[in-house]
Amino acid sequence: QVSKSITPSYSQEAVEMMEYHLWKTLDEMIRLLSMASSTPVPLPSQLLGLLPKRQDWPHGFILEEYANSLNLAGGTIGTFHQSEFVRVDSVTNRDEGKTNSDRDSPRNLLLSSSLPSSTTYSTLRRACRMSYAIWLLLDGLAVTGSQPPPPPRNVILNMSSVGERLNAAKQTLDGINGVLRRMIPKKNKD
Repeated sequence: QVSKSITPSYSQEAVEMMEYHLWKTLDEMIRLLSMASSTPVPLPSQLLGLLPKRQDWPHGFILEEYANSLNLAGGTIGTFHQSEFVRVDSVTNRDEGKTNSDRDSPRNLLLSSSLPSSTTYSTLRRACRMSYAIWLLLDGLAVTGSQPPPPPRNVILNMSSVGERLNAAKQTLDGINGVLRRMIPKKNKD
């Protein structure tokens, strides 16, 4: 249950703002990695599916472009069982603006029977998933010298709130981004 994962010290608005800043910091890391390697850096589509649909992303926010590109291209996720790429916000808003015949199509009936309804999949639930899923990426990006170093997995799992995990992930990304910023000028001088 999501409500158990959120302590009274973090309001829903605070968690949503922390999630927003985490995504912006992740976007910066992807940009820095692309500059350091001179190639586009892929991001797991399962993680991109958690990207909120917002109108206030900064200009040139690359993660929105990645998600839109996957969506428009009919991208798939998974290695053995391929599934259509879907953003969580699309699922939660799937009935908005649809006619009765759209809602009753075989595809939408299948979706509505296998997915939680929009009233049960809140922005807080999405943030909760992000607070765990981001660590799958960060575990593989442990950069030597980043401060603070990423917390051990057992510490993350024992954190009592979504806000705590989001904040720890943001601090870890800030440390990684600091190392990448220091590496890029050296690489460009070579």
